[in-house]
Amino acid sequence: MKSNPNDPLETWAKQALRQLPDRRAPAGLGRRVLTEIQRREAAPWYSHPWMEWSPLAKLASAVSLPALGFVVWGTALPALRDAIVSAPMARNAATTLQTASAMGETAVSLGRAGWITVSHVNPSYLAIGAAIFAVAWFSTLGLGTAAWRLARNND
Repeated sequence: MKSNPNDPLETWAKQALRQLPDRRAPAGLGRRVLTEIQRREAAPWYSHPWMEWSPLAKLASAVSLPALGFVVWGTALPALRDAIVSAPMARNAATTLQTASAMGETAVSLGRAGWITVSHVNPSYLAIGAAIFAVAWFSTLGLGTAAWRLARNND
């Protein structure tokens, strides 16, 4: 953005900023920054971002990850599936599926019963219930936040 010397607000802001005193860095800031730089440089190569890896390491990872995916998805999972299907517990799979189907039907029935119940309740009661729920929810959230801040300030 280009500056406009004819803008009085910009001129005033520049003058006000020039009048501010220079701020000094906190004591030990330079030492802490240099220590952090040295720590990051001393870290092993694989802990650096992928774009900072050597070209050979990038190539090796680009080749090995798809190969690993092929081994897992193409070899290990079908073998695992075959082992599970041939296991004795697979014989009970039909019973398990029937139980899951019955549980699903029960959940749908309970949902319909709940909807019928809610649709016949006075809307003012629903609004009061929603308001009570909202107050309880936000007060719990607020108390949790206050407790967390209190705990963090005591450290």
